[in-house]
Amino acid sequence: MKQPDTPPTHLPSPWHVFLKVLGIIFLAEVATMLLVEMLPLYRSTLAAGSADAAMLVILSAPFLWWVVVRPLRRAAMEERLWSGGGSRILGKTVEMHGFRRDGSEFPLELSLAAWQTGQDRFFSATIRDISERKRAEEQLRLQSVALESAANAVVITDREGRITWVNPAFTRLTGYTPEETLGQNPRLIKSGNHGQVFYRELWETILSGRVWQREMTNRCKDGSIFTEEQTITPVRDQRGEITHFVSIDHDISARRRAEEKLRASEERYRLLFETNPHPMWVYDLESLAFLAVNDAAIRHYGYSRDEFLALTIRD
Repeated sequence: MKQPDTPPTHLPSPWHVFLKVLGIIFLAEVATMLLVEMLPLYRSTLAAGSADAAMLVILSAPFLWWVVVRPLRRAAMEERLWSGGGSRILGKTVEMHGFRRDGSEFPLELSLAAWQTGQDRFFSATIRDISERKRAEEQLRLQSVALESAANAVVITDREGRITWVNPAFTRLTGYTPEETLGQNPRLIKSGNHGQVFYRELWETILSGRVWQREMTNRCKDGSIFTEEQTITPVRDQRGEITHFVSIDHDISARRRAEEKLRASEERYRLLFETNPHPMWVYDLESLAFLAVNDAAIRHYGYSRDEFLALTIRD
């Protein structure tokens, strides 16, 4: 296309914009006054004031967008494009927003080229709708945010086991920063509590394309041991080849400590029950059947353990 002598559009003057805004607000206010008077809430000064403000915004906002904001954005975009003969973006690819025939807005990629023929200068423009790309980029951004903010540690390695990415939860769990882990092998946090057979089974599983899920212990940077539930999932490319592995590690150290305390408590109770010199038993509150008896009860009452457990408190 041939370059016009002047830009196709100009930004409207502030006075012109002010008159448009004033006119829209004036008409919206008149309509609001007529509508509010019809409402039963009009008898209340506070309610009438709130209704008046809400209706003024509702009535004026669409017209302000369509009559003022939308043309301003279009004019500003064209002014940016044509300012200085488009010299600022000639030979470049820029992203901007355009308008379809129906008035909807969409992201686009614009490339401009220019050439001279005699005294005339011509431009060619290539416009590409990048809506799908923007949606894909937004999806990737959301996935990245989800991984970054995940409560569980996430580690991504290549096929050879070199760490390519870790999330903040991994640093909180192990104490190792991304700078200390990138390029390293996960054996960096190896605890030494698992043998070669364990790790051979792990690699055979994930290299065959299956998901590995197992409980294991690893070592923090400060030397402390933690227990985790680890799930490793292979990632394939478009050809079906395994290229990466994603490991999600759930720290269960606190749960394991609680379970150990519970087992220790149960063991202390069992020893107290079994070795107590006085007869003791446990029975069901509903059926009154004996559930357990200690050796002192067996000696005192003369029943065997099996005979005792076949009786009830009533017997």
